[in-house]
Formats: sequence, structure tokens, C-alpha cells
Amino acid sequence: FWMYPHRFVESSPVFWAQFRLGTSPNGLNVTTDTGGIMYVNDGTTAGLASSSGAVKLYAWNHIAITRDNSTGTMKLYINGKLMS
Repeated sequence: FWMYPHRFVESSPVFWAQFRLGTSPNGLNVTTDTGGIMYVNDGTTAGLASSSGAVKLYAWNHIAITRDNSTGTMKLYINGKLMS
């Protein structure tokens, strides 16, 4: 997805989606922090975090999150750069 942030607020929600893995409902929760850090958690793994300043204010940022269902491994990309 694309985002154009005007300000960062502590634990500001950006995106949330619910999905089902097997019989368990889970959600993908994406938030930003005051330093332009993006956090991603799907409720099944430890979660991901970008480096400080990875998300830029007053600019279009492209965010991509992938998840391998067989391993549970997630990857976070911001503007085409792998964050974690």
C-alpha cells in the first residue's frame, strides 16, 4: 500500500486487516512511531520493525509486507528496501 504521512504519533495505527490461519483468526497490525519507525505484527510471530526514519513525512511511501505461510516468516519493504 501507499501512505503519505503528515505527522507521526506514538503507536499511530496505519493499517489493520483480519485473516484466518487454519482455525485461528489473526490480524495484521501496522503502526508507526514518532521517529518514522514502522512496526508490523501478525499475532503469530515476533513482529517486525523498520529503522528510524524509514517512513518519510510529507512524501509518498510504498509499504509492502510479505508472509511465507509455510514458515511464518514475514518481510517488510519500505520504498523497495528490505527492512527486516
